[in-house]
Amino acid sequence: MRPLFMSTALALSLIAAPAFAEESHDAKPPAGEVAHKKGEKREARMVERMKKQGLTEAKAKRVVTTIKKYRGELRVINQERKSHRVALKKDPNDAKAKKGLADARSRVQAVRGRQKAEIAKFLTAAEQAKVEKIIRRGPRAGKGGKQNKKQSA
Repeated sequence: MRPLFMSTALALSLIAAPAFAEESHDAKPPAGEVAHKKGEKREARMVERMKKQGLTEAKAKRVVTTIKKYRGELRVINQERKSHRVALKKDPNDAKAKKGLADARSRVQAVRGRQKAEIAKFLTAAEQAKVEKIIRRGPRAGKGGKQNKKQSA
């Protein structure tokens, strides 16, 4: 009796194994793929906002391409700024961190100036103002955002 039970159990487990081994549809995609999709969504939203403001799709895409061109450079500078802020949090009198933070601020301004100059080559002054408003949306609701600023003022 026991060998019959064991062989039946073995046969059923072999039949059921492929059903459990199937790849889950809820499996998460690789991290790089998710980040890539987020970037595409962000760019599409920005193009849509610019189109709502009256820019043509071609100009909006050109602006987004220009912004994307400088994003990597700004990311590196902002990482440096973050490390300097952490150092200043540990030691508020750290002169090297203060100088590094000031230097990083000026580098960000320089990069944004180059970015703005490149955008100015193909947009009118009115379009530039609209794009600048979209790019620098300002504080949002939440911690330190619009709601808290109104309450403290």
